[in-house]
Amino acid sequence: MLLRVAIVQAAAVSAAARGNPVSQISVRIPLLANTAVNALQGTQYEYLPGAMFPRGAFCEFGSTADATGVLRTVQTGVDVIEEESPVAIAAINVQPVYPDGFTLNDLVGPGEKINVKLRDTSGVARVVNVIVRFTPL
Repeated sequence: MLLRVAIVQAAAVSAAARGNPVSQISVRIPLLANTAVNALQGTQYEYLPGAMFPRGAFCEFGSTADATGVLRTVQTGVDVIEEESPVAIAAINVQPVYPDGFTLNDLVGPGEKINVKLRDTSGVARVVNVIVRFTPL
């Protein structure tokens, strides 16, 4: 597994060095008390666009919440990357900082569904910032 990650990261660095732009989507989610939501639902990046990434992409995931009690599940295609893990806490308008705030990554094929599910367990409304970065392979 570590070898695969090293190869994918090297490919992403190589793609960036060749001048392939890194795309990203930034979403601010007002999460109601005791609800769950897919952060990318209805966006262009809910499914990795094959026209933009014909060979797939190296995806990096970062998120912050304004207080404790928010859990994150990340799935790409059939891969479950993270399930029900706490989201990092930051001030209400602070987005995840690259690279430290991007704790997950995965290789995603064209057309695969990207699901970043957020769930509030605190009983109070929360604000969550999610950023997903895409480096073409």
